[in-house]
Amino acid sequence: MYASGSPHYGRFGFPGLAALIDRLQAVASRFVDGKAFTAYLATTQGTYYGLTLPEALDTYGPLAAGVTSFSAAVSHPNGRVVRVHVCFHPGSLGPQGQFILAGASPRVLQAMAATLRGEAPSKVLLSPTPPPQVPPQELYRPPRQARSLTPPRPRHYDRPTLTLSDCFFFDPETSPDQLIDLINVLSERFLHRQPFHIRLETTDGDYHLHLDRAALHFMFHQRRDKLLMLYMDAATLDGQWVNLRFSYHPLSGGPNAEVDLTSHLADDILSLIQSRIGCAPPLSLLPERLHAGFTFDPAAFDLGLVMGVVHRLSRHHLQRIPPVAFLSTRSGASYTGLSLYQLGHLFPRHRHELAILSFGITQIGTGQTFSLMFAFAEGNTAAEGTLSVMWGDASIHEALRADLWQHLPLAPRQPLTRPHPRLHSGLVSLPWEAPWAADLWDELRRMLQAEDIEALTARALHAHQRWDSTMVALTSADFLLADLSFKHPEVLYQLGIAQAQGLPVLLLAQDRHVIPAEFRDMPQLRYELSPAGIQRLARDLPAAMRRLT
Repeated sequence: MYASGSPHYGRFGFPGLAALIDRLQAVASRFVDGKAFTAYLATTQGTYYGLTLPEALDTYGPLAAGVTSFSAAVSHPNGRVVRVHVCFHPGSLGPQGQFILAGASPRVLQAMAATLRGEAPSKVLLSPTPPPQVPPQELYRPPRQARSLTPPRPRHYDRPTLTLSDCFFFDPETSPDQLIDLINVLSERFLHRQPFHIRLETTDGDYHLHLDRAALHFMFHQRRDKLLMLYMDAATLDGQWVNLRFSYHPLSGGPNAEVDLTSHLADDILSLIQSRIGCAPPLSLLPERLHAGFTFDPAAFDLGLVMGVVHRLSRHHLQRIPPVAFLSTRSGASYTGLSLYQLGHLFPRHRHELAILSFGITQIGTGQTFSLMFAFAEGNTAAEGTLSVMWGDASIHEALRADLWQHLPLAPRQPLTRPHPRLHSGLVSLPWEAPWAADLWDELRRMLQAEDIEALTARALHAHQRWDSTMVALTSADFLLADLSFKHPEVLYQLGIAQAQGLPVLLLAQDRHVIPAEFRDMPQLRYELSPAGIQRLARDLPAAMRRLT
């Protein structure tokens, strides 16, 4: 085997985990003497380490919707190493795969890469190089020229080569100088001074590849507020590899840094990385939420002024993302996904029968949201509205709220604190796409009726022509019963509105780990989707409801 040549980097389209595992097994049998890959899956609920490829496929099935990355690695004592990483980013067009190969001749590396991409590798690349035909007159040349045809001997390490993966926390405010100092030390001490390859991904979907240290400094200076992922990896000719991934995702629900490495000094490398930039878990992993209520005069409502302020907020605070408007009327008409231009032409037609008018801005790549809602009362009586922001930075929230109060005639109000001596009606919010939602709704309705409580469903949010009716139900119900089992965005949105209005809330979940950290102090019940589990829920629900009053 050759241990010369540069490491081979590449990308490939994700063919599905089953097909990728077939390719990895083909690589193992052809190039590393059948040595088994070790895999791990990172999900929104945790990380699964030390999996075999069949175990990874079995684990992937029920968790597919929450998988964030898949990695597999194998190393051979002769120096060959194969690493594959697939990132399932919610803002990208599809899962993106990358690989790094080292410790073999260029032709063998190309054959390995072709196998990983699902291409038919050339037989010439797979077959050993035939011995050269030496003419008789060349037989008497000095032996040193004949020795050049002999490949180098395989390399063996005195210490075992380990493949490790780990997740940890780092401070997103870590300076680029600290990161560059870290990779300089890693390169000098452990990677034979091989350079790191640096890549950067931003929240607006841009990928910046092949960055050097000066370019990394420049990008941090120019786009610090839009950083999403930073990748840094380096490999040696004898198959050692270090891959670092740092997440600047403002909604990250767990460790925001990952390291994969293959080395005979793996423990030393891991210890150095965590001592240099590792930190304790933050007290709150999720950004602060801003919920504020206000009153306004419907008779003096000026659409042009409001649209101008929303556009100003987008330009100054919300990354210039175009706002989207929603409008519904008391006669049942609803219009969704409107641009400000479309809203300006539509508004005069329904000026005197408005029920709900809202503006929303969403950063799809990170899940950051802004919502400004006006709920019009009949006639010209005072009406109320709600500002809801989750942008990940308290200073931005305060600047945004101050800007809004300064330029619009709104009167801030405190969240409602209505006494509830007895609960008469409740709104039930479920993830209706789930196959069990309809059956659970029937059971919950019967449980609440047994307590003389009228149960309403928030399913109207999925039928936009009745959206205003559901908003009225949210403002008139005595409590909200919200199932967070799927972390459904509509359920979370209704939960935020209920919090802003001061409504009592009871959370339901099939697993307590799916409840976001900021909601875990709220009253909650865990249940199982089984006859016995529903019976226990029917037994526990009345007591939980009484504690809401």
